[in-house]
Amino acid sequence: MNVNPQNVIKHGAPNEIIYIPKGLTIIQRGVRLEHYEIVPTYPMDLYTFQSLLNQIITVPIYYY
Repeated sequence: MNVNPQNVIKHGAPNEIIYIPKGLTIIQRGVRLEHYEIVPTYPMDLYTFQSLLNQIITVPIYYY
């Protein structure tokens, strides 16, 4: 994830996250301050993690 749509457009149209389920959180990771990752808030198996990821709701950002 990236807070700057211009940095991700090469990977496709940018999206804004409008819903993230309990069990997941967004954290800043890495040396670039605009880079974020979605991570679990507690230890979970891959199936549970993927199930929660599938519940994330996004909307396209058209102002790029």
